Amino acid sequence: MAATLVTGVAAVFAGVALWRRVVAPGLTRARTGVTLWSLATTLTAAGVLGFAPLWLLDGCLNGFGGALFPVASVLVRVAEGVTAGVCAGVVCVPWVAELAWRRRTEPSAQRGGLAWAVRWAPPVAVAAVLALAAGTLAPGPAVAPVGAQAQAAGRDRNELLPLSVLRRDGQAPVIGDSAGRQVLLRGVNVNQLIDYGQPDPAKATVWPLEDSDYARMERYGFDVQRLALSWSALEPKRGVFDEAYLARVRTAVDQAADHGIHTVLDIHQDTFSKYVGAAPGTRCRANASPEFGNDGAPKWATLTDGAKACGFLGRDLAPNVQQAFTNLYNDTDGIGAEFARTWGRLAKTFADDPAVAGYDLLNEPGPGDAPGVTSSILLGRLYQQAITSIRAAESKVAGGFHHLVFFEPSILWSGLGFDTTPPVGFADDPQLVFSPHLYSESITMDQGLGVTLTSIEQGYATAERTARAYGAPLWSGEWGWFGEPGDFRSRFERFLERQNTEMLGSAIWVWKKACGDPQNDPEATTSGGGVVLYTCPDGKPLPSPAFETTALSQAYPRSAPGHLSSLRSSLTERDLRLTGSGEGTLDVWVPGQGRPEAKGSGLTGIRLAERPGGWRLTAHTSGRYTLHVA
Repeated sequence: MAATLVTGVAAVFAGVALWRRVVAPGLTRARTGVTLWSLATTLTAAGVLGFAPLWLLDGCLNGFGGALFPVASVLVRVAEGVTAGVCAGVVCVPWVAELAWRRRTEPSAQRGGLAWAVRWAPPVAVAAVLALAAGTLAPGPAVAPVGAQAQAAGRDRNELLPLSVLRRDGQAPVIGDSAGRQVLLRGVNVNQLIDYGQPDPAKATVWPLEDSDYARMERYGFDVQRLALSWSALEPKRGVFDEAYLARVRTAVDQAADHGIHTVLDIHQDTFSKYVGAAPGTRCRANASPEFGNDGAPKWATLTDGAKACGFLGRDLAPNVQQAFTNLYNDTDGIGAEFARTWGRLAKTFADDPAVAGYDLLNEPGPGDAPGVTSSILLGRLYQQAITSIRAAESKVAGGFHHLVFFEPSILWSGLGFDTTPPVGFADDPQLVFSPHLYSESITMDQGLGVTLTSIEQGYATAERTARAYGAPLWSGEWGWFGEPGDFRSRFERFLERQNTEMLGSAIWVWKKACGDPQNDPEATTSGGGVVLYTCPDGKPLPSPAFETTALSQAYPRSAPGHLSSLRSSLTERDLRLTGSGEGTLDVWVPGQGRPEAKGSGLTGIRLAERPGGWRLTAHTSGRYTLHVA
């Protein structure tokens, strides 16, 4: 918030100074009328002056990072400044037109007021822009009453306690449970309930979702699934929710809970919806190609205004996709409000369920037709609407409590490793979790050019700094897809090692990928990209890479009393070392068949219980504690 205020004030004062001292005096002496371009240029320069110092200050305090990240960072800051300047310039159009007309028609004796107006119109216009922003970013829903979360304390479901954001003086906020323990949440994405478009009628787009999937996840030691849902399946007709589909979601949550796995409910989208595909015979300009619709919104909410279905630099930048997102953000025909209502319906269904970790509001939202505004300010407003609907629904259910709310930046973060985000303060809900997708050195666009704008480590650092700005925990909802280069294993392990160093959780993409998934290469001989692999098109099981299975199954604390201060876990063998401080029950996943050897300090009552694929170690902690498991 402080940084936002500093940049805003800097931009305003820079604009006022430029206008009053340089531009306005020249314009009042000029014989031609005031032009929009002089005003827009001034304000654009002011925007750059306002944001560039923030980047320099941030770099000096936090380091400029590795690879080419300083270049990427300054581009984002300048882009924000340019956007602010241009927007302010557009707001000034009525002033400019009026002043230009008067200068041509009024006698010179009456132009004294004109000179005054020329000098002060920009500051007034900038103030109007800030006021508009303040209105757009109105305070979010009320903070959860203390009793709302207290009602959840002590409730559990197969040892799964309700989750919330834990805040302690002098420490960064973390995800925790109602017993006051830090919870990392490590698991996998499940896409088997997504309503995909079907490029090949002979190939299924998803695998059936069964209890055996969760039994297998349990053997990995996973304690969370990010369950992808489709708005098109939830509300195929406006105002009518599909109860059969909701029952399938309920079954998936229940089956996961039976195997000790929390669920993050994710309203998923790729290319906005499956209804944005190009009509047969569509012709696109050079470097663009006809788009195929993937998944997301129902047909009635897919408003493209006739924009072309031609993908450029990726499927998500097609004009019709961006127009559809813009209409969602602008609440055209009330579709933004209906999206929020859909979240309210989901929240009502799971309001009292401790097995549901929380709600991921919208997967990789598109930047719309004005990136920087649509993908930050207006996206924040949409999120605020959804949160308001969720909290209202939870409060009406007996035993309901406020779940975590996971929010994402736009798809550009996944494609670049950085992007503008909803402004700090877009909602004042205390249960927010910042959840970018960390695909650096994986599917980011720089890799196609043979360069690295953001390394894996820099991607983490950027996400952590952004989370700190929000005062929220960090949890990566997607990662993986390192392809098939020779250093696949190196990148995979670097990601997990950094995750341990920072004591974070995440969900790898994806559990099972079907051969008919629109994101799968139609010529591929395997369903690549999944944890569980199959041949294509016949669907015969394939073994997963041994190093990947071992690394994903590594030992880690499912929940740790108080505060974790260090975590090291081998990706190749059973070797876990952790330290922390707090009082309560430590719960640790340990892979492997042989009985583990555990030792440490500050621990009493160490117990080992054999589970599918490994062991669950529990112990009571009091004050500072250490644990070594081999």
